[in-house]
Amino acid sequence: LYPTLAADFGLEEEQLALIASLSNAGMLIGAVSFGKLSDLYGRKHTFVVSMVLVLTFGLASSFAKDLVTFSVLRLFLGLGYGGNLITG
Repeated sequence: LYPTLAADFGLEEEQLALIASLSNAGMLIGAVSFGKLSDLYGRKHTFVVSMVLVLTFGLASSFAKDLVTFSVLRLFLGLGYGGNLITG
């Protein structure tokens, strides 16, 4: 993924590291949030919500035109990934 991003957006290594860090931060926030939500509402419902997040933001990030949009979408994609790790 990262060599393709570097080529498509003309990114440096620091910018690629930022994208990876935002994805991991999203996973951390998602894991904590979805863990608490699954205690309140059940694992099945929160798993479905996390899968919808992954589908929506994964698809949207494939159409991102600039670095900022892509980074924000990857952050929200990380939220879904974190929810999947906990509830799946």
